[in-house]
Amino acid sequence: MESQPTLFDAAQNRNEVYHAIEPFLSEKRAQVLIAIMELGEATDEQIAEKLHWTINRVTGRRHELQDLSLIEQVGTEKGPYGYPRSIWQVNTLQLNYFITQQQKEN
Repeated sequence: MESQPTLFDAAQNRNEVYHAIEPFLSEKRAQVLIAIMELGEATDEQIAEKLHWTINRVTGRRHELQDLSLIEQVGTEKGPYGYPRSIWQVNTLQLNYFITQQQKEN
């Protein structure tokens, strides 16, 4: 039985995904989501470095994406001062669901 491709599977490049989510997320949230997607897995510090943002600008948007279940914590690593840092990745199933539901509502 052949499964139908999801929106995310059909839109693997950054621009297509960005345009699919752009109407439903703020620009800053979308930028953080795309950065995580491009990095595969990333800490807040890695996201900040990629976007050339301060860490405080990233953590707020990352937390909002986490609240929407669009990203998920997949591990931790030891930070420079010994404290654990969370590692994040895009939750592709939830992202597909989110986009589909938003498109149905609009």
